Amino acid sequence: MTDIMSCCVALADFYCNVEKYSKESVDGLTRGFAALFDAKEAEQMTVTIAQHWKNEGKTEAVLTFLESRFGEVPASIQKKLAALQDAKIIEKALQLAATCQSLKEFQKTL
Repeated sequence: MTDIMSCCVALADFYCNVEKYSKESVDGLTRGFAALFDAKEAEQMTVTIAQHWKNEGKTEAVLTFLESRFGEVPASIQKKLAALQDAKIIEKALQLAATCQSLKEFQKTL
């Protein structure tokens, strides 16, 4: 992610913290970015941020799933999950969280 995109994601997270997954938040970001950048860049930034939020939500679901199945999740696994950015890998982590027999298996396979 570029530096400017990272800044935009951080800013979007800050301003839309409560309702960051809502359509209104995404639409507001698009309008805000359109005021600062050309339309194509604004759209690309909005799509990237929406994907970031979607991935973040799935990562939170993985943690919730693991916690409900195995109790407290070690910080090492939480850190590894937080670092994931590829949507396909996050999806596989969610499937693994549903099927693994232990946190050790999850960590080893992830």
